Amino acid sequence: MFPAMLIVIVGASAEMFTGTMVGMVDGDTITVLDSNHEQHTIRLTGIDAPEAFPSPGGWKAYFGITEVLSPLRDLDKWVRRKLRCYLWKQWGRAGYRELRKRGVSVREAWNTSKSAHGPWRVSQTPALSIALPLRFFEQMGLPSLAPR
Repeated sequence: MFPAMLIVIVGASAEMFTGTMVGMVDGDTITVLDSNHEQHTIRLTGIDAPEAFPSPGGWKAYFGITEVLSPLRDLDKWVRRKLRCYLWKQWGRAGYRELRKRGVSVREAWNTSKSAHGPWRVSQTPALSIALPLRFFEQMGLPSLAPR
């Protein structure tokens, strides 16, 4: 709950009251509880905000009715690659040990850890795909945007 002071404009008149925000209907519509404990739904004008969904699953459900699976798959791949990139940077000099611990062969782990390429390029290597598969991200709670 967020305390809020609002100026509500209805037609040509304006009303000012203090209340507590109790919910968000959309990106630009909120529900406010006033001092008399009455709920008011207020649309914020002049704000072009996207629809508010409770989780990425909401976006998936929203776009599920259209033919946009390919862009969602591309976005899904990009997010996982970006996370692999961050993990590779986080491992730093211990990257070889982390790869070996996660079942990557000695040769593949060595070649990947000694690569002269940057983390973004390394995040696309087979070694990181073996060490950090889709199952790893699902176990961490990252939902997939596109069905497999």
